[in-house]
Amino acid sequence: MFSSPIRRIPRVVSPLARDPTIRIFRCKTSSRRRHISHATCQTVSTALSLPPDVTRENFNIPNNFRALMPEIGQSPQLTPVRPRVQSTSAQRQSDNSFGLILDIDGVILRGGKLLPSAAEAFLKLTDGYGNFRVPVVFATNAGNCLRQTKADRLSMLLNIKVRPEQVIMSHSPLRMFTPFHDRRCLISGQGPIHEIANFLGFTNTVSVDEVRDTYPWLDRVDHMRRVTLPPSNQRHHNSVQPIETVVLFGEPVRWETSLQLVLDALLSHGHMISPPPGNTIPYPHIPVLACNMDLLWMAEACIPRLGHGSFMVCLEALYKKISGHELQYTALVGKPSELTYYHCEIMLAQEAKRLGLKTPLKTLYSIGDNKDTDICGSNLYNRFLAAHRRSHTTETDSSRERNIESLGTGVPSARDIPSRIDRSKHTASGANSYPSENTNCIHGNHGATCSQCSHSDCVSIQTDDEQQSGGDLLHSLQCADRLHSILVRTGIHTAGSGCDDGQQQTSATDAFLSLLHSHRDFLADADAYREPNYEVNNILQAVELISRLEGYSEGQ
Repeated sequence: MFSSPIRRIPRVVSPLARDPTIRIFRCKTSSRRRHISHATCQTVSTALSLPPDVTRENFNIPNNFRALMPEIGQSPQLTPVRPRVQSTSAQRQSDNSFGLILDIDGVILRGGKLLPSAAEAFLKLTDGYGNFRVPVVFATNAGNCLRQTKADRLSMLLNIKVRPEQVIMSHSPLRMFTPFHDRRCLISGQGPIHEIANFLGFTNTVSVDEVRDTYPWLDRVDHMRRVTLPPSNQRHHNSVQPIETVVLFGEPVRWETSLQLVLDALLSHGHMISPPPGNTIPYPHIPVLACNMDLLWMAEACIPRLGHGSFMVCLEALYKKISGHELQYTALVGKPSELTYYHCEIMLAQEAKRLGLKTPLKTLYSIGDNKDTDICGSNLYNRFLAAHRRSHTTETDSSRERNIESLGTGVPSARDIPSRIDRSKHTASGANSYPSENTNCIHGNHGATCSQCSHSDCVSIQTDDEQQSGGDLLHSLQCADRLHSILVRTGIHTAGSGCDDGQQQTSATDAFLSLLHSHRDFLADADAYREPNYEVNNILQAVELISRLEGYSEGQ
């Protein structure tokens, strides 16, 4: 008796298996399964249970199905990771009255890589869709890119939605210095510095490299790049418009070239290849606007790296040695400048308004890794807030000023917060005009009679939001009561291997940090203001600390 042959049963393949959209979905789910929403999974489950006799022609994919599937080469849109926050939580959120100022390098990132504690920390600050539930801004002393670029990178690494308005670069406050925007500016730094300058409002810029290309014989340090001096009748054939202002965005690539050409501009009053009038070194020199005073910063190496503050130290020492005078800054922006924290407070107020918070921000928290910039700057601005609060006990709203010098803190003029906002830009006849005689200068004095600078170098500044809202934001802003500083041990204050979460502190780092590394114009305050209010291991512990202090829970 012979057994019947085994009959091969034909395999029935659903038309869905041949659909390219479904194939894209199947290859994506293995690596991005957590991004697929519950609604999408229900749709797929229902579709795959269809009978096998359904053909491609009579099968209609739901209209919302393809919209949920990412196209080839594109990242899927952010979808819920946690359940949607209930409306009662939104009501509790509107009662929050605190905001956060977060450093980036050494707190969130280290050497461009996300620190392990950062992702969990931001889960506590955002809802399931990557939206912030409390006002947060990111203040970094980096200045070699546009804030949109930095916001995009943070959004990608943290899987949240960071708006460019939340990012304060070291150069961001320069947008307030409108009287300098139309001057001929020599800009120093690296990256897209022309795009950065243009975004900030500067319309007439020339870079150090462009000056070097025009006058190559001025750069003589590198023997391989030396160019023979041309005949005297050809030296002015391609001339550069006289420099009126120097803007230092960040550390350059070739320090010797930037040092030489910036010094040439200062010593020649901007004429570069012409001797100064009367063959004497002009003083005061042309205005200098400088960003980012970090002497050191933390990357992957166990010893901190040189920052733009180191370049500024070299420039100051060389200028004094050559001219016999101190190099004077018209403005110092970036941490620890009070002006930068003033800018942060205004942007936090904007974020609070966007989130629909009903109460003004009363308490601010600054989280950083560097005592000489993050902590010192936070404490200095807290001093300003305290002095401002005391001054209001005897003044009416119409007479209130947010001017550091008027509050008796005695800081250098380059760090001052002006008492008034120049609204001339918003008038038809005063677009981009210089301050009039009735305008207060950056030192808080009457512009025409300022004893600290010539009127042409004074500036009555505008904030980013003042330019958009006609100057109303600043005068409606209720000043915060206090700013607390929190030091984390994941950056400058924890060097060496195995310390990404702040668990170790090396003796080598202690040796570096026992010295004051603050900029020259902050040394008088640095020693007394570089100790934090709180000290924790990492940003996650900092967020948990703030949650306890403010009675804030993750579900809010």
